[in-house]
Amino acid sequence: MAAKRAEDLIIIEVEGNGFLYHMVRNIVWHLVEVGKGTKSIAAFKSEFAAGKRHFKVAPAPPQGLYLDYVGYIPHFLADIEKIRK
Repeated sequence: MAAKRAEDLIIIEVEGNGFLYHMVRNIVWHLVEVGKGTKSIAAFKSEFAAGKRHFKVAPAPPQGLYLDYVGYIPHFLADIEKIRK
């Protein structure tokens, strides 16, 4: 995960091998809470490391969030080719 600022935008990049429903939106919302000062960085790190999911607040709205890229590891592509034959 990486975050950077570009003029009046904050760009958050999340990479993984699978995502749960609303996972990225929940992460973004918790980062917003840290930015607003309603959650400490330590609390976010602890919850993130423990895999805790809190549904007390709605996830970040989907506007502005988009899927940029889907990649596959080489051995997975080789397995697909075997299945196709």
